[in-house]
Amino acid sequence: MNFKIFEEGIKREVLKDLEPIRNFSHKLGLSVSFTPEKQLKNGISYSAQAGLFKIPLESKIEAQISNLAHELGHYIVAMPEDRKKDNFGLGPSPDDEMSSYWMAENDGQSSLNYRSLVSNTVSHEIETKASMAGLILEYLLGYSPLFTYVHHGWDTQDSKGASLETVFNLVIKDVQTFYQTVTGIQIE
Repeated sequence: MNFKIFEEGIKREVLKDLEPIRNFSHKLGLSVSFTPEKQLKNGISYSAQAGLFKIPLESKIEAQISNLAHELGHYIVAMPEDRKKDNFGLGPSPDDEMSSYWMAENDGQSSLNYRSLVSNTVSHEIETKASMAGLILEYLLGYSPLFTYVHHGWDTQDSKGASLETVFNLVIKDVQTFYQTVTGIQIE
């Protein structure tokens, strides 16, 4: 065996690991681009017109799965009219540093079809629901959601301002509906 064969084998395994979540995205009519982080001016993003998620290509496959599951979580919990807007009408990431970066890159103006930034309270609520929807989706697609569970702070008591069970109950019906529609598998 030479290095090229070894490297190609690793790439095949990575693609195989991403296959369930990419297939789920594609069945929703959404595309995914895993892009080197340096090439992502605005971080993780969703282009409504292209139906495309841009996810950073990271060294940990768990991070790529977690990021895509979270973005699919946004898609699932978004109102139908918000699915037609870039980044679901939320503007740049609610992370202040990213928002500042985005605004600086765009001279404080949006060149995309964003509505006004939502309040921090609403943004936090949406992020919490998207996080939980992503966790549930990871679980349903056969992934271990442990990385995301810890990465999103669910392992610390009351880190999201609501209990894990409360948020789970808020989003489970939406996730079940999307999952059943896409896969044809009914879950209880």
